[in-house]
Amino acid sequence: AAFFSDGSSQEYDAVIFATGYQLDLPFLSDDLRTVIEFNPADLLQPAILHECVWRPELLGLAFVGLYRGPFFAAMELQARWACGVFSGRLAPPSAEEVERGLQTERQIRKQQPRPQFPHGDYVGMTEALAHHVGVHPASALNARTMPENSDAELGRLLYDGPLLPFHYRLEGFKAKPDVARAAIMECAQRYPVP
Repeated sequence: AAFFSDGSSQEYDAVIFATGYQLDLPFLSDDLRTVIEFNPADLLQPAILHECVWRPELLGLAFVGLYRGPFFAAMELQARWACGVFSGRLAPPSAEEVERGLQTERQIRKQQPRPQFPHGDYVGMTEALAHHVGVHPASALNARTMPENSDAELGRLLYDGPLLPFHYRLEGFKAKPDVARAAIMECAQRYPVP
């Protein structure tokens, strides 16, 4: 039986602990797995990719979700970046930028002791991805410093509140500012920011 904090319990046939996975990429050739420096035994960082997305040798291929950490906003932004590059709306990252990113990823892989979340700065990572995609909510963030601005409260929530995928629908390509603002405000009502 499973026992819950409210005192109730429930009978189940099985309880599955899905606490870790070993990545397998059987659809990629051995040569491609070598190119991405794939190590299936490395549960923290199985591939070496710029921003967990790109390899310079594979210009027509992007990876989304090979990131360990809080992931909803990061994965959405990775997907939006890849789609933007493939559609021609966004320029691909430069060779120099990718090479610097790969070096950073290799350094992360070599860290000892290994961090549970190799990209521990979730906010920093998502902010960088948002800049690449062109959806960083800079004007909304800046509004927090202008109390007379009607969006000062929204800016404060973006700065002080939890990072939400909605933040990256306030400005830029395919923005839905009214929907995003409403979702952010609803989260703030349910989970007030001190």
